[in-house]
Parts: sequence; C-alpha cells; structure tokens
Amino acid sequence: MSIRILSLAALFCAVLCLSSCASRRSVDLSPEIRETKGLTIGVALGRVCEPEMMIEGLPAGGMGPTGPSPNAFGRRDERYWGSRHPIVLADRRKLEGYLQRGDTGIFREIQNRIAQELSSEGFNAVAIEYRVDRDELPPFEGPGEGYAEQDYRKVALGENLDALLVVDCRRYGVYCHYTGYYHQDFTDAAAVLQGQMIGSGANRILWRSEEIRVRNPVSCRCNEPGDFPCIDAATRDAVREAASSLVRDLLEPAPGDGSGQNR
Repeated sequence: MSIRILSLAALFCAVLCLSSCASRRSVDLSPEIRETKGLTIGVALGRVCEPEMMIEGLPAGGMGPTGPSPNAFGRRDERYWGSRHPIVLADRRKLEGYLQRGDTGIFREIQNRIAQELSSEGFNAVAIEYRVDRDELPPFEGPGEGYAEQDYRKVALGENLDALLVVDCRRYGVYCHYTGYYHQDFTDAAAVLQGQMIGSGANRILWRSEEIRVRNPVSCRCNEPGDFPCIDAATRDAVREAASSLVRDLLEPAPGDGSGQNR
C-alpha cells in the first residue's frame, strides 16, 4: 500500500464528526480534507424528485367546488372525458403533467456541474453513473456517532474513491398562491437539496449540509398554460441555484476557526 493511500486513510480516520446521523445535523468539511488536493471524489445522485405544484392560500375546507359546468364549477380533466374536478386540483394536474413531461436530465446536469466545480478546485471528481439509493444499502454495523447509517463502503471502494458525495433532492417544483378558487395570486419556484460526503474506508460522515432551500418569485401564473414554459425554466434554475449553494457549503470554510465541528 502506497504512502499516499496510508496517509489518506489516516486522515479520514482522524476526522472527528461529532453529529449523530439520526439527527441529520450539518457537519463541516475539515480544513485538512478541503486543502488536500487530488482526492478522488465520486459524485452520485441519491433521492431524485419529480417536480410538483404546492398549493398555498386556500381555506382548509377544500380546493373548490365541482359540478357539471366548467365555467361555474370545475375545469375538465382531459384524461377523463366528461368528468369535472375542483378547479385548483385541475390546475395542479395540468401544471404537474407539463413539468413532469419536460423533466429531462436536470439532476444529471447538476451532478455533472458539481463534479466539474470540484475538479476546478483541485479534486479528482467523477460522476457516478448509477444512483446510490440509501434504502437499497445495508445498514452500517459499527459505531453510530459520526458515521453514516447506511454502509457506503462497497460503493466507494468499488469505484476506487477516497470519498463519495451523495446529493439528495428533498423537493422541487412551484408554490402557487391562490386568493380564491379562480384567482391565482403569486408564484415561487423552489428546490430543496441536501448533500453528504462519506469516507471510503471507515464510512464516516466527512461533510453533511443542512437542507439547502431556494425559493424565488416568478412572474408567471400557475393556471395559465401559456406560462408553463416560464415556470418550467424557473424551477430548473432553482435546482441549479441550490446545487451551487451546496458546493459553496462544502468548499468554503465555516465561520470561526474552520475546525469542521457541527454548526
């Protein structure tokens, strides 16, 4: 075993991550790892979300009336000819259907972008082609404090990685605020991402972000099909912005002494 590999193993084992995995608290990357150039880091996608429409502003009693008249009560659901649905739920079906049909490759795009940004900082970053789904990994049978709950070691070692960075989508899509069943007020494009880096040898959490939340106002209407392309573009931009914030969280020293302790 080379001196470099031995040094890296000693470095990873020496990193003290004081957070419990169950708490999902953030963990800063240690300055030693951040400044060690040439580490091979695999960038993988974990949980991937479909875009969704989140409804705000309506009373808790319901999403609007239904009935036989599309003008007075509901809007037609084209999938079920002759049926009527609550107005706002019909809006959601149409908008989510549009966003999901066009949802091609945004997470692969940010995965590759993250790998490129890490490479530009001196790491040897590679995009992992397959998803790393924590639910499909065996539980880690070892110390709980500061270690991943799932065992990522076979993934990392199988790819000859020093560390594995996994990006999870918690939610993304559009918030649509209604002032009434027929009147859509304002619109926000949003994304929530979280990332963690696991050492290849000991399965330690080397870094974990908080949930990175992006929510941006958009001058588009959720109930206007002509505005759907604008909403689609804005939601993708929100995911890209969240991914950039994720990289900054990883690479920028934490406030204070930058010792890699919990925030």
